Amino acid sequence: MKHRVRRALAIAIGVAVPFTAAACIDPPPPPDPDPEPESTVDAHYADLPTDNTVNLYDRRETGGQLRRHAQVFTAGRTGTLDKVSAIFGLSLPSNPTVPITITVETLDAQGKPSGNVIGEGVWDGPLLDPDTFSDVPLTDTAEVETGQQYALVFYNPAPTSMVLYLDAPDYPGGASFEGWPTESWAVDPYDDVPFKTWVR
Repeated sequence: MKHRVRRALAIAIGVAVPFTAAACIDPPPPPDPDPEPESTVDAHYADLPTDNTVNLYDRRETGGQLRRHAQVFTAGRTGTLDKVSAIFGLSLPSNPTVPITITVETLDAQGKPSGNVIGEGVWDGPLLDPDTFSDVPLTDTAEVETGQQYALVFYNPAPTSMVLYLDAPDYPGGASFEGWPTESWAVDPYDDVPFKTWVR
């Protein structure tokens, strides 16, 4: 009781009362009880070093159509595909770097890309060393299911010859295709696309 009276008297007459700074600091927020898991590599193919490339370019002799290349893959687990990795380059060092669009598509009855886009992202540089994967986050993620096949479709909406690196056709989970928007997809029997899909 005497201590409370002395403290009250000290405050009343303007005497400074000691205090600790810690008492004025807000406590840290509690940890997130359910943090979003990070994605890890699921389907992938990489037999490095690569041995071929394909130009994703404006094919002027057919009226300015954009060349596309696709790789079918088999999902190893069910979840959200939120990132794709591939290897990109330039056909000529003097060419400017332009964005490459990557879509995730379902397959049609013939096992080719159907045009039904379920996920999408854009690679916009920088160029990395040869045989180095570039990771491309998907702005529109794709829901995939274990054992189902899907296609990664690569194209650049510009006349600059961007290069997609290819390798021997040894990926067991799907074929590689090439084509143009007004033409049907054709199997590329000589190549597969080195790639990684990331699923959470």
